Amino acid sequence: DIETYQTVVTVANGLNTKLDHKPVDVSGYNTFATTYGLSADMLEDEPGDGDGICNLIEYAVAGMNPTSNDGEMLPMFLHDLSDDKMRLTLNRRPDATDVQIEVMISTDLSVWLEAGSHPTVSVETDDASQLIISFDAGTRVFFFFRVTHLP
Repeated sequence: DIETYQTVVTVANGLNTKLDHKPVDVSGYNTFATTYGLSADMLEDEPGDGDGICNLIEYAVAGMNPTSNDGEMLPMFLHDLSDDKMRLTLNRRPDATDVQIEVMISTDLSVWLEAGSHPTVSVETDDASQLIISFDAGTRVFFFFRVTHLP
């Protein structure tokens, strides 16, 4: 691992020089937060944005901007008439390698399973940039997705 250090030079009365070296995380969520001027609180929805979506989700989902109201970028189901399937497409931010996104599915709101292990749901694509799941249009399905920051 390559560590990046920040150097602070303090000169007192022109005579003394002090060098402080401390590691600075310049990857992942911290870079995203710095780029957009966010606090370190990943679960916060910054003032001015007002879309009610926490910063960690806006970091994980490709195309989202934590400084604008862009809830339309969240995944939603679309009906594909060509094969009568419902599809959920979640576009991941490919450089967000420090998060895990899980899509949880239920048909009755009491038993929840990950999309890949649910008997009525097929995972069509699951890679660094996109997750696509599908199911028959006549099936009633509830879902939520969970974003976890990895250490």
